[in-house]
Amino acid sequence: MSNGAPAGRSARSRVIVMTGVFFALPLFLSILLGLDAFETGPGMLPLSLAPILMGAGMGALASQLGNIMVSAVPVERSGGRCGAGWWR
Repeated sequence: MSNGAPAGRSARSRVIVMTGVFFALPLFLSILLGLDAFETGPGMLPLSLAPILMGAGMGALASQLGNIMVSAVPVERSGGRCGAGWWR
């Protein structure tokens, strides 16, 4: 990470933001835009289906590529011990 924050903190903040979107978006659609539940549901459907489809796609891609080591630390800074490259 360029800001020096641990990788876990970044992942947690993404989860918190996504959870906030799941709670706030239906309220925004229903209260501010005046949509009822049957109009709000289809608006939320792509947000619910995207992680499912991406997970299935990434699983298929990972099985084709094999094990790949991915790190947030560049190889130059780590002395060649980690970084993005093929798992050995």
